[in-house]
Amino acid sequence: MFKIGLDIGYGHTKVVAEDGKRFIFPSIAKKGDSIDLDNLLGAREDYIARINNTTWYVGEMARKESTFATRAFEQADRYNDEAFQAMLSTGLALASQGADQDIMLVTGLPLSLYENSQKEFTAFLKGFSAHIEMDNICKEIKVKDAVVFPQAGGIFFSPACMEIKSSLPDNSIVTVIDIGYRTTDCAAFSYSKGTFQFLIEQSFTLDMGMSKVFRMLSKTIAKKIGAIDISLEESEVVFNNGYCYKNNQPISMTADIDKLKSSIAVNIAEGYHAASGHNSKINNVILAGGGSIALKDELLKVFPEALTVVDTQMANALGFLSIAHRFDI
Repeated sequence: MFKIGLDIGYGHTKVVAEDGKRFIFPSIAKKGDSIDLDNLLGAREDYIARINNTTWYVGEMARKESTFATRAFEQADRYNDEAFQAMLSTGLALASQGADQDIMLVTGLPLSLYENSQKEFTAFLKGFSAHIEMDNICKEIKVKDAVVFPQAGGIFFSPACMEIKSSLPDNSIVTVIDIGYRTTDCAAFSYSKGTFQFLIEQSFTLDMGMSKVFRMLSKTIAKKIGAIDISLEESEVVFNNGYCYKNNQPISMTADIDKLKSSIAVNIAEGYHAASGHNSKINNVILAGGGSIALKDELLKVFPEALTVVDTQMANALGFLSIAHRFDI
């Protein structure tokens, strides 16, 4: 079976395959038309996929056509959402080889959903199939076997964590803090005599992530330029660039952005300490996820002894691929 690690986050979908292919696109999708003006004008971005006879815009194409587009999946049975299935199908089609292939898939669920939804999601994935037409190529996607893992826990099994795990003190705890777009997952593992065990009772989800920063920033931007509302997507662009415009004149937002970064980092630290409680063992904190890149300096102020991983945005998907190899053996 062809092995794939897939991380469908609130912000971006990340996928890696055993042959080394990697893809990342915004986790947003909407139904569309196969022939559209943007496509004819050459303004196509990311993917237009025809999945089981329905056309979907996925990624940047959906963001451009943002009306009625779907980004987040709040419900426990997110896999029943058509848009979620469109992103799943697109990710699998991009990563798979050939036109007809059996897939061994490892993916994840947020910790807030894992305990109650893991079995149902796994059962759904093991029978998942789709016919996909994309970039003039037709594929039959079939998931032969699937494993659903705690989302932040995948990072712990990524190649980037190998060196970290080799230097851990015995009889200690490791907590992966995965700062995502919508939420922050904290996955805890115990380490003793060379073995690791997932501690679900000490793992949890914080209801805060980068979207909270973008939401607060959008209000600040709107106030400065005299607008009623600024979208989260536009706010994210300002966050990355450091400025906005009023009457075609640039306005620096650096000070406001730095203040918001510090605020969310403190909120994450406070939420983590409140939920994790106290433990007599050494607790090694690993910062990961896309938010750990944007907030790195601020997070290291509130978690001064924390470790960081390279390739952190793809770390969950890479860890899932590593787990796929283990299960296949």
